[in-house]
Amino acid sequence: PTVDKVMLCGCWGGLRSGSQDVLIEAQREQRRASALVEVLKAVVLTKKGLVSRLLQIGKEVMACEQVTLFFMDEARGVLVAANTMEAKEICVKVGQGIAGSVAYSKKAANIADAYKDNRFDQRTDMETGFRTKSVLCAPVLDCRGECVAVIQALNKKTGAQFFDDEDEFVLATLASELQRPLRRAAMEHAFRGACVRAEHDDEPSMLAMLFSGTDEDKEIDAVASVVASNLKLKKDTENTMVQSYSSEYASQNDNRSKAQDVARGLSDGEINAFNSYLYNLAWDVTSATEIEVRRMILAIMEADDSIRIHKVDRKKLGSFFDSIQSSYRDNYYHNFEHGVCVMHASFVVSRISKLISTALFPIDLLALKLAAIGHDVDHPGTNNDFEINTNSHRALIYNDIAVLENHHASFFFITLRKPQCDALCALSRAEYTHFRKIVINSILATDMSRHGKHVQFLRDAADAYHRQDCEETIPSSQFLVDTCIHLGDLINSTHPDFSVVKKWGFRVIAEFKYQAALELKLGLPVSPSMTKLETNSDIAHSQLGFIDYVVYPLVAAACDLMPELNQLEINLAKNRQGWADLGTGSSSQEKEEYNRQRVHPIRNAGKVRTVTRATDAVSRKDEDGAV
Repeated sequence: PTVDKVMLCGCWGGLRSGSQDVLIEAQREQRRASALVEVLKAVVLTKKGLVSRLLQIGKEVMACEQVTLFFMDEARGVLVAANTMEAKEICVKVGQGIAGSVAYSKKAANIADAYKDNRFDQRTDMETGFRTKSVLCAPVLDCRGECVAVIQALNKKTGAQFFDDEDEFVLATLASELQRPLRRAAMEHAFRGACVRAEHDDEPSMLAMLFSGTDEDKEIDAVASVVASNLKLKKDTENTMVQSYSSEYASQNDNRSKAQDVARGLSDGEINAFNSYLYNLAWDVTSATEIEVRRMILAIMEADDSIRIHKVDRKKLGSFFDSIQSSYRDNYYHNFEHGVCVMHASFVVSRISKLISTALFPIDLLALKLAAIGHDVDHPGTNNDFEINTNSHRALIYNDIAVLENHHASFFFITLRKPQCDALCALSRAEYTHFRKIVINSILATDMSRHGKHVQFLRDAADAYHRQDCEETIPSSQFLVDTCIHLGDLINSTHPDFSVVKKWGFRVIAEFKYQAALELKLGLPVSPSMTKLETNSDIAHSQLGFIDYVVYPLVAAACDLMPELNQLEINLAKNRQGWADLGTGSSSQEKEEYNRQRVHPIRNAGKVRTVTRATDAVSRKDEDGAV
């Protein structure tokens, strides 16, 4: 009995110890989850005073005396401390001090006693009277692995008064969730600082704007001016700054006609030219000024009654466009110009096609136009395979399934739910549910892994539609919207001007090269389609394959269902010949190779189509003098 009692006590003691461990671990997980929730709330819901809120969260969760955020100013090679107590900037050179060393090495540092670390600069303590004891410092890296900021926590107040692995986790979580907003804030801060230094004016620093809150239009204007002037400062920046979409809508009188709204400030000749491009795929967004781009977006939105019928708030819609534009990254190809191009092309296709123009309801048209312009928002300039191979945060969230497309759709609605962007607040629950479904599915339909199925669905729909002239064979509104946006996403190859086609082609090649360089740097397998793209012959060969196996099957199937789009097929054949001519070298062998590819069959689901079909169509049109 004595032995049993001892054993029982020992077991109970072990159970109690194990329960305590479980409780402690549960409390740790709860604290971690709480920290993550607070960070996400600050990032998603807080627009003004973002930095102040984040630093306060850091102090509360980590139980320390101070948390400092340093922005990376790449132009000057320094970190700039975000500090509400100091009127002037506190700068730390990259590579010096604890924060500078972390920025340089891109690795976190946990120091129990700052004065025993050779990197610590004691002068700041001497000047401020603050006594630094323990330090935890972590870098904030963007999706490309570059340091855009550093977060530093000082003087743990509880326990052993130094930071442990749990604190490291919390700070790392904070840093990982702040990649994008901090990168944007750092860019704006650098821009503002450069303006102040170059112009010697009294404009408040970006840090003051971040802490006190700022007008959203001014933030967007700052970013737009960085892109527009490529950091070349001019004294007349304010005079030449393009008015934001929200300002454009705010200044409009709802009682004015659509023509007056769109054509304000244009001469009669400019109005006629503008109207000709509104419903014409010949419009080139890459050659348009920012004012012309803005007018085109507004004209597309006002071209039907969807805004009036669904009581869309025009000013908030303008703010939505402002936010979407600023959220597109400065990529070679997947940038805001691409989003506008897809919006315009999708709109034109929806108007040209009799099937689509009669089948879609106003709520469908509204979803089509907004989904098109936001279908690639916040695109990183790399593809889904890169996200999956790098085990990115987005890939983990979306389980390696349509990673970027899911991200674009989510980002779209996060933007739309902002109070200043909630332009659809008048929609009923049923209308909003339908709108959301159309937008999400149409953005997901741009995933190229679905391309083959979409082409086959188009062919089947065309066969059914022409075989039976009945209402039951009309494709669903979702499928028609998907088709418009997917066509718009690949429409560049069908532009009537080959110089525009070539411009977009070289842009996408530049983005391919960028990803290939990243993959090589990270030791990842380089995508085969992104290698050997050095000469015109290489690039032309790549574009010919893209047309033959991707664009042409889609365009041909769409033209079967909607004959009004036949001009796309004609343009595609001409542009294919343009690439073949560009890639043809002086040798007869190369010419023979390109001529062979020119009639390469495209096989899908037992059907054989050849590019000669479109080429023959061109020849017939030429003979008739129609083209």
